[in-house]
Amino acid sequence: MHSTRGPAARLIGHPTLVGGAGATGELRPPTGDDIAITANRVANGSNRSIARHTTPIPLTGITGTLLPVVAADGAKAMSTLGITHYDQRTVDGGNQFSLVPPDQALCAAPGGDVVESVNNAFAVYSGGVRQSLTSLNRFLFNDSEFNRTTGAVSPHQVGDPSCVYDPGTQRFFLTVYDLTSDSAGNPTGPSAVDIAVSPVGTATGTWSVFSMDTSDSGAPTTFQCPCFSDYPHLATNADGLFITSNEFSTLGSAFNGAQVFALAKKDLIAKSAMTGVQSVPSTRLSTKSDGDAASGRGFTLSPAKSASVASYPPSGTMYFLSSDAAFEASGRSTALRTWTLTGTRALGTRSPELTLAYADTTVPAYAVPPASTQKPGPFPLGECLNVTDCAKAVLGTPNRFKEREIAFDSGDTRMLQSAYSGGNLWGALDTAVDVGGVVRAGVAYYVLSPGATGTTSAHLVKTATLAVPGNDISYPALGVTDAGKAVMGLTLTGDDHYPSAAYVSLTRDAAPTAVAVAREGNAPDDDFSGYKGFLYNRPRWGDYGAATVVGDRVLVASEYIESSCTLATFQADTTCGKTRTLLANWATRITSVTP
Repeated sequence: MHSTRGPAARLIGHPTLVGGAGATGELRPPTGDDIAITANRVANGSNRSIARHTTPIPLTGITGTLLPVVAADGAKAMSTLGITHYDQRTVDGGNQFSLVPPDQALCAAPGGDVVESVNNAFAVYSGGVRQSLTSLNRFLFNDSEFNRTTGAVSPHQVGDPSCVYDPGTQRFFLTVYDLTSDSAGNPTGPSAVDIAVSPVGTATGTWSVFSMDTSDSGAPTTFQCPCFSDYPHLATNADGLFITSNEFSTLGSAFNGAQVFALAKKDLIAKSAMTGVQSVPSTRLSTKSDGDAASGRGFTLSPAKSASVASYPPSGTMYFLSSDAAFEASGRSTALRTWTLTGTRALGTRSPELTLAYADTTVPAYAVPPASTQKPGPFPLGECLNVTDCAKAVLGTPNRFKEREIAFDSGDTRMLQSAYSGGNLWGALDTAVDVGGVVRAGVAYYVLSPGATGTTSAHLVKTATLAVPGNDISYPALGVTDAGKAVMGLTLTGDDHYPSAAYVSLTRDAAPTAVAVAREGNAPDDDFSGYKGFLYNRPRWGDYGAATVVGDRVLVASEYIESSCTLATFQADTTCGKTRTLLANWATRITSVTP
């Protein structure tokens, strides 16, 4: 089963506009000849989900709490601009693809550095100020994603960054998937998850890089391997680093269930003094066996992050949450799945015996949301494609389609970021919600109490489905303090808002009161993935935000639109003052909230 979602949409070539744009456009020296490279080439195959609803859909019967929208309390919340598409495209001398969506990673050390990563860039902040920005390829392998002088593509095609600061080892861990590719960018079969480990207590200095083979070459023939691990996410407990992913055939169509890779933290740290990219072994657990007609019992197991050593799960245990209505299912469910991994104290021994089991908990219905709408406004790339001369400058030919403002992807129903604090598991996902006679994109969050150690049951403590009248909210990312106070980052967009960075403050016992806007968007989303002229027309957003906890503060990272300019300004300077590129205008926002 294939889906409508792929990896970050990747455009190799993008000529600058004629008649005024020239060298002020997206091409950066050294440029090579972008027009000579196919302008509509995109990658495909990963981060798959079930089909996106782009037209009005029947009422779902799913209702929720309708929240007002308020401005963030300046005494409790501070935010800063993160990484923009201009940053992503022009870093490393411009030797990058144009990528949408960003796919955010965020992690922070107490009183110190903050790490943010997107497809394909890596930044470190301190004191709210960005200290460094590099490409992921340069950071991990000291090479360029795409050499615009020679046209050669890196053998490492990486994506889906995720990171965590582990309080036990006082180190940052960052992961990406890594598809081995030929010089033209075509996957050749082998794959890995790359793991970067920081020095103690800081994100600066030299990180160690490890490669964990995920090709699964010994799998049954029905798995159609070599395979790759899509959507890797990670968390830690006292013993190990746990990476979850969804396994797909690299060159075929098979989905092989979710995977959990367990690694001993002490082994990674012991090898961190070595130079070069090191191979690293892991204990691999799969949710699917050969011949499983249900296509696996799991999709996107979200590993639960802990804010401190005191909030680690019980000894020898790690928790994960998943939904039951994502890629491999119907798109609607009334069950959540709590996964319990036991035996983690044996990690680092010769033959660790780990057990992964799950239990379902009944919850109110949730379902795949519709696409998110946007307040009308300037969308200069789309407007350009509707003007013959302008479209010819971008596409090389007049555009035979009429482009309209994008209604973009709101996600599916996979479990997004999870957390463990005070004996409770927290999680959140996207869902459809009936609001005022129409179906909008909303979110649902859950607080569960896992059963006693050695059991797999989980009791539902708190849940709520949230929506905003006339608007859409999507891509929730939860961070929970040791005191059990939570902040859930969101994108807010719709009739009244351009795509904006927002959040909701939560506790286990009290009902949420409002969606707070950390930064209002300034224009609609305007990128190549949503326009038929690029032969793509799969409007991308997300695919996920991120949250991290530092003491009593929760930091959330959300995608929004910072740049705004008219078609006339865009034709004169496609970067609109270095706030966007010709092909996209997304930005990220990092917001620190004291709940």
